[in-house]
Amino acid sequence: MLRNCKGRTLILLALALAIALAATGMASAQSYGRLAGIEIEGNKKLDAEYIKGLLPLTIGMDLTQEALDKAFVALQESGYFADLGARSQVFLGGIKLIVTVLEFPDLKAISIEGNTLMSDDELLSRMKSTVGKIINVNTLKQDLDGIIQIYKDKGYVASIEPEIGMDGVVLVKMIEWKVGSIIISGNEKTKEQIIRRSIKLKEGDFIDSKVITDDSRRIYNTGIFDEVGVELEPRDEGTYADVRYVVKESQTGLFNVGATYNSTEGLIGYLEISDKNVFGYGIKVSGKLEAGGKEKLVTGEFSVSTPYLFTDKLEGGLEFYRRMANKKVELPPDGEEGDVAYKQYRTGGSVWLGYNFDLYTKAGASFRLDFLQNSAETPDPAVPEDSSTRSITLSLTRDTRDDFISPTKGYTVYASSEFAGGILGGDDNFTKLYAQTTGYYEFKDGHVIAGRLGIGGGFPTLPDHAKFLLGGGANMRGLKEPILGDYLIFANAEYRFRIYQDIVGGVVFFDMGEAWNKGESFTWNGLKYGVGIGARVTIPMLGMLRLDYGISNGQGRVYFGFGHTF
Repeated sequence: MLRNCKGRTLILLALALAIALAATGMASAQSYGRLAGIEIEGNKKLDAEYIKGLLPLTIGMDLTQEALDKAFVALQESGYFADLGARSQVFLGGIKLIVTVLEFPDLKAISIEGNTLMSDDELLSRMKSTVGKIINVNTLKQDLDGIIQIYKDKGYVASIEPEIGMDGVVLVKMIEWKVGSIIISGNEKTKEQIIRRSIKLKEGDFIDSKVITDDSRRIYNTGIFDEVGVELEPRDEGTYADVRYVVKESQTGLFNVGATYNSTEGLIGYLEISDKNVFGYGIKVSGKLEAGGKEKLVTGEFSVSTPYLFTDKLEGGLEFYRRMANKKVELPPDGEEGDVAYKQYRTGGSVWLGYNFDLYTKAGASFRLDFLQNSAETPDPAVPEDSSTRSITLSLTRDTRDDFISPTKGYTVYASSEFAGGILGGDDNFTKLYAQTTGYYEFKDGHVIAGRLGIGGGFPTLPDHAKFLLGGGANMRGLKEPILGDYLIFANAEYRFRIYQDIVGGVVFFDMGEAWNKGESFTWNGLKYGVGIGARVTIPMLGMLRLDYGISNGQGRVYFGFGHTF
């Protein structure tokens, strides 16, 4: 397409190939006779023999329309020609094909307009087209793709309207897209303002895919959506596009009634209610009540939290509980009496605050008040005395996981310090330090290697109820009995693989660790080891169910829970 602009002829990159054939009837016939010769006209820079070499034609061949079409496609794809034409004449008992070409001019300069996010030098640094050499649209297209990639690498959305002037000047018109309206769709229960709190993108901003990705992650991490998608909808006018966040709400409510029975405790009924999105405001509330048994006990717990407390960066919650656990005191083996069994009733609550520095880093602080009452059927001095604990815990978390439920990449680093007693009061005085890191790597679609390392220590000593625990389904699978200690070290490695879509998965794991008390020595030979396999099944309304079978010292144990171990 040709058009005049300020005295110079411009040819757009999208050229239409027009082949004008002479009045020999070549345009309508399927075969034009024997090809006796080829002649090139109009070439100034490129050698005629070079151009002939581009043509998939051979002297003496039967020249057909199909062969002509392929010849001119080959010339067009070479990238050197602004226009092509053809005619024929009788020659040596056959026909001579005369190809006329209009070469692109030598490149004199590249002019960039419309760029505000990137400098001219930064964009020109990716271009391979050389001033002084004939313009090749294939090389130029690669140059323009490189410019677009510069924008993509920095998260921006851009397009280009290029023009080639026959004076050798290439004009690159940049279009840097901006945000028109921000639209939210798919939310039925969740209030729109709750979702908008997670969106940092603003109308009128340049479209930044990195900001949009962070926004999507922030929305998904509220835990009330199964899916979060983003659609760009360009407007008919200008350089604006509307950004639409499309959400699919998850089933957030749970109501469960049931009962359990065993010969020791008797029949115990329970009621469990929870909702992660109360009234559509993202508030999480959960409660569980257990009653009955031979001792007519009533235990339960209640918690509430909100992801937005006064500001978008502050979150908080509180918890109240009354729990019961069967405990025992292991007496020295040389004594006449056996272990002393007792029940431990734990009543208390906590309040916590979290501050989000950015999408990945959060600090936390909590205050806990805990009352322990220990009761044995027959009073025994070996049973621990009743006590109270008042403590403050400070924590710092760095979390870059792509998915909180089933991560495939990223890592977490967590560190906490709990301070009990002193000016806070209470019977227990201790300091408890803990640090943990996890990492995830998907080496093939649906196949993830996950690892975790944890270490902790308590000073001067920890009361039994605050000691670290090694064993169970949390960190060391396969042990016959959990081990309590003032100090803890453990490591886990898991190979997670998909079996059926995102519904059924399998796990192969290896655990190792040790827990010990003050006055005892840690030895590498004392490390405990466990190996095993597991299954992960995702059920609507319940989430991911976890079933593991671990073996340690030749003995196996089954563990059941929710979600991945870490």
